[in-house]
Amino acid sequence: MVQKIGAAVRFRARPGQGDNLAGLLAGMGETVTRKAGTELWLVHRTPDAPDTIWLWEIFASAHAQEAHRSQPDYLRGLAQVEALLDEPPLIEPVIPYAGKGLVAPPGGGRGPA
Repeated sequence: MVQKIGAAVRFRARPGQGDNLAGLLAGMGETVTRKAGTELWLVHRTPDAPDTIWLWEIFASAHAQEAHRSQPDYLRGLAQVEALLDEPPLIEPVIPYAGKGLVAPPGGGRGPA
């Protein structure tokens, strides 16, 4: 069975750059979500820390994630993102388990999707 894979990423923008960073990531999502294998791309803001942005991404497989991260448009966007950061992003790899909107694994129930 092919296992879904993803990441939870915390970005800390340079002071006052949170709006620009959130907008850039949202714009990247418009391209990313049209690609096969991208199942989830969510950009969040932290209410009491406007320069802290979160990205949740889920891909159908490790292969789909690798393909996404090797695309020229992703690499261009990543360079723009890095220019807005105050520190390197915190990237936590995740394996989806359950949730609304998440496609259930074969046979239903909980477990790696």
